[in-house]
Amino acid sequence: MLPELLKYKAPPLAKSPCRLFEHKLAAQLGCPNVESMLSQMTIAEFNEWWEYSRLDPFITDRVDYNNATSMSLLANINRDSKAQPEPFSPKDFLIEYNREIEHTEAKKESALSEEEIQAAKITALFMSASASAKANGR
Repeated sequence: MLPELLKYKAPPLAKSPCRLFEHKLAAQLGCPNVESMLSQMTIAEFNEWWEYSRLDPFITDRVDYNNATSMSLLANINRDSKAQPEPFSPKDFLIEYNREIEHTEAKKESALSEEEIQAAKITALFMSASASAKANGR
């Protein structure tokens, strides 16, 4: 069995929405073996799970969106409407997990990761809100 596994090359998850969903479904159902889960399921069942996840997202997707909603609420409460006229939306705080990342050594060494950039923006936002609150006597 092991030699067969070494030959198998699954499509990269980032490039295959279907394969990514297979892993999400396996995690949701508590199945450590994706292939075993799929072998016990008909195509109709799989399609039904896919549709279900679109109508009622799995808890992991909901948690990310709920956190982003809370962050946008906090940011808007502390927003300086002159410096930031447009209100923040949850999309501003969602982390994009499945984007394509260029893996060149030059970029790795010279550029910040998307997560570091996002963290810096959030930190700057709250630092400016704190300074604004102090200036207004809050």
